[in-house]
Order: sequence, then C-alpha cells, then structure tokens
Amino acid sequence: RIPLTFLVIALMLLLSFRSVQGMLIPMLTATLSTVWGLGLMGWTGIPIDSWNVAAPILLIAVAAAHSAQMLKRYSEEVERLHDNRAAVISSTVSMGPVMVAAGATAALGFASLALFGVRSIGNFGLACAYGIASAVVLEMTFIPALRSLLPAPRRLPVHGGLTNAFLTRLQRAIVHERGRRILIGTGMVVAAAIAGMFLIRVYGSTREYLPADGLVRRHLAEIEKHFPGTITMTILYEGPPGSARTVGVLQHMAALQDELGRDPLVLRTASLADLVKSLHKVFNADDPHPYRIPDDQELVAQLMFLGESPAFERFTDRAGSKALVLAYLRNDDSAVVGPLVRHAQAWVDAHPAPAGTSVLVAGGVGPTILAVNEHTTHGTILNMIVVLVVIALVSSAIFGSVVGGLYVASPIALTLVILFGVLGWTGIRLDMGSASVIAMAAGIGADYAIYFLYRLREERARAADDAAAFDATLHTSGRAILFVAASIGAGFAVMGFTKYLGLRLFGTLMPIAMAVSCLAALSVMPVLVLRTRPAFVFGKDEATTEKRAAASSG
Repeated sequence: RIPLTFLVIALMLLLSFRSVQGMLIPMLTATLSTVWGLGLMGWTGIPIDSWNVAAPILLIAVAAAHSAQMLKRYSEEVERLHDNRAAVISSTVSMGPVMVAAGATAALGFASLALFGVRSIGNFGLACAYGIASAVVLEMTFIPALRSLLPAPRRLPVHGGLTNAFLTRLQRAIVHERGRRILIGTGMVVAAAIAGMFLIRVYGSTREYLPADGLVRRHLAEIEKHFPGTITMTILYEGPPGSARTVGVLQHMAALQDELGRDPLVLRTASLADLVKSLHKVFNADDPHPYRIPDDQELVAQLMFLGESPAFERFTDRAGSKALVLAYLRNDDSAVVGPLVRHAQAWVDAHPAPAGTSVLVAGGVGPTILAVNEHTTHGTILNMIVVLVVIALVSSAIFGSVVGGLYVASPIALTLVILFGVLGWTGIRLDMGSASVIAMAAGIGADYAIYFLYRLREERARAADDAAAFDATLHTSGRAILFVAASIGAGFAVMGFTKYLGLRLFGTLMPIAMAVSCLAALSVMPVLVLRTRPAFVFGKDEATTEKRAAASSG
C-alpha cells in the first residue's frame, strides 16, 4: 500500500500547489529523509520490528509538512523579489529558525522515548527522530541548492477557490467575538469524545488482524473444528528434585485445574495430576472414587513407577523439580484472558503450594499475547504523555514562554482526546494496533502549531490590527498546513481499503488525526492566543495594554 499512498499524496500536493515543483520537492524530502532514517537505523543497530515498521509512514507526513512550509514561503519570496536565487536565500533565512525549532521539537519528543528503558519503544522513538532530523537537514541544505537550479514555480492563486473561502470564513470566526463559536463547538466535540471514552473496549483476538477469508484464518478455523483449544495457558510448578511427584503438589495441581475449569474460556486442562488419577483408576477399579490423587505418598510413587511413559515428559522434567499445568483456551482475546490470569494468580495466592514449591502463572500463547497487548498499550499511552510533555517543554524554551509550549501542545492533546473518543463510539478496540497508531498521531500537530505561531508573530509585528494579522497568517502558513493535512490524510486513507485490520486502522485513525490537528492548529489555538494575548506573539507592551483594555471594557 505504501507506493499507492505515495502516489495519492503526490497527486494531492500537485492539486494543492498547482505546480510540479510543489509536488516533487515535498515528496523528495519525504523519500530522502525516510532513506536517511533507515540508513541511520542500520548503522546504529536498530532492527525493524512491529513497532518501528510504520515509522516511514509517519516520516512521510512530518517531512512533507516541513517541506510544504518552506515551499509556500519560497513561492511568496519569488513573487516579491522576482529573482529565484534571492528568493531561495530569503525563504531559507526566514524559515530556517522556525524549521529547526519545529524539527527539534518533534525529534526530541520522539527521541525521549529512548529513556523508557523499553527497547522496542526506544527504537521507535529513535527511528522517528532520525527521519525528522534528516528532513530538517535536507530542507536546510540539499533542497535549497536544488531549488536554486530549478525554475521558479508558478505562483499560487491567492483569490478565489474553496481553500481561500474556507480560510476567510475561519479568520472571521476567530476574530468575531474572539472565537466564541469555535470554543463552544470544540467544547461540544470534546464532551462527546470524553463520553465515547467510557465506551472503549480493550483488546481482542489477534486473528482479527488477518483477513477473514485469508489462508491463515481459514486453516486455523479448519484445524479447530477437529482440535479445539489451540490457545494455551501454562502454569509452572518449581521446587526441589522430586517435588513434582509428591502428593501435596499433585493435589494442588488438581485443585487448581478444577478452579480453572470453571471459567467458560477454558476448554480443558491437563497436568501430571491427570496421569496419576488415570493410573489410580486403572489399578484401583474397585475404589468408590477411583479417579483421584491418593493420599498415600508410597502409593503415588508406585503408580508413577508402574505407569512411567513418555507421556510424563509433557508435564514434568526427569528430576521431578518442575511440572506444568496446561489450560486449553477457546480464544486468545486478551480481554478475557486477562481476568483468567488474574483469577488464577489470586487463587494461587489464597491457596499456597506446599512449602518449597513456587507457582508461576501466565505462560503459553494466551498470556503471551496478553502481555504483548498490555505492554504495547500501556507503553504507548505512557509514550503519548511523554511526547506531549517533551514537546511542551521544548516549545516553551523555543518561544521563551511556558504558555507558548502549552499552545503548541494543545492541538496534539485535542487530537488524542478525539481519537480515543472515536475508538469508543466506533467500537474499535484499544489494543496494540490502535494504541500504536494513536501514539504516532501524538507526533503530528506540533509542527503545524509552531509554524503558525511563528508566522502570526511575524505578521502581527507589521499588521495594523489582529484581523489583518490572522488573515495573513491563515492565507500563508495556514494554507500550507491545510494543503499538507489534506494530502497526507488522503494518502493514509488509501490504507483503509484493505482486508488487514492493522492497515485499516492506519487508514481510519490517521486521516482523523491529520484533520483534527490541522483544524485545531488553525482555529482553537489561534482563538486561545487571541484571548490571552501572550507577549511572545504580541509583544510585552502591546499585550499588557490590550489585556488592560479588555479588562476595563469587561
């Protein structure tokens, strides 16, 4: 799907910028930064795994966003200076600081994941940081050199068109009543998203990630018609040599099996205790209750000596120090495997094994999938929080204002809230797949906010009033943000038309993330800026004067 994604993004950029260069340069930046990132992964020994395999897709979005901002400014400078090389120099000088700032914010945000101590999460963060840093380096060196050799692109139409009409209406909504309607609408959407969070279902069967009519799913279904319970849960007994053959341990195994068997998820159980019960039944057919573990240790030893067979090796080692209890489960859905594992652990805690023997719960396929789900889901949620905090801190340092960091983080926070709400309302499970996609969305939006704030500060310094400053910012930096979000969103949407759930999640959640982060950076954040009038945008003296005027009028 990636080549098709590239094609759709390229076509959308062509339609947006109305020039071949407007399509080729962002795609070239995205391609080269991905290649550089993969190369750095190779040189630093980072493997491609289930986490960072999607990093190139994320890099396409981030690199194209940086390139589009530079291209938009370059087009403006070409129109103003009528000299290609002078326009390259002017656009690079003016956009260089903000590009380095935005790139550093995103790269450091992802690189901070290496501090987790969890290798897979750290590798994902470093892979993204490599690619983002590569995109910034390319846009500051190779791309300007290339652009100076190419003819200047045809100027974008400033007036007319749906984009211009949308941005004009957005500017009016921001300035009119200081964006009251935008805040009310956003509040309603956030309230609906929070309500959806309470409906979120967690986990699910890993088989859902494979097509229902695919070869693997069909073969698994056929196998389970004849051999149900292919998912296992393993419990290990470990003690001194010979402990696994003692009456106390065998009876403890049998009692644990009885407890597990009451759970509807468990199809059947098996252990060394079952073999001893069967042997007792064979040699003591006249016993009123022959299928049981006898209380006599000597009798148990005799039964196991007489019935010794290779079947014993399925459940215990030769020294008799280790033994297994196997539970065969009906499915691998972590949402139901988790309660079973916790119930088994609680039962073991309440009914300790004989002295000297330890019981370790949760091995086998089912608990392993549960562990991967919990590790990935909890890790990605922590990942989101860390990236959000780091982006806020770095942005605060860049703008010299803590409030500036909060502004930059606000579109990301809003995007995450709405994505979790979408999970609840649509019934998409929160598991390792959806959590990973949402974690990637945490890295989208910071660039939009930083570019917008930098341009707003520039325009406000020379504009006559707020309305003119916001209008100019929206029709320059905002226009590029809108183009990139639409292009990348459409490219990701291509992945929604597939039988594979993992790719469908990309094709569903990422376009939503692109749209929300874009609209939040172009509407909600500007309204907050207009209402609070921070000094790093409006200047200290003007911000103080405006706040006093607003307070006196209020």
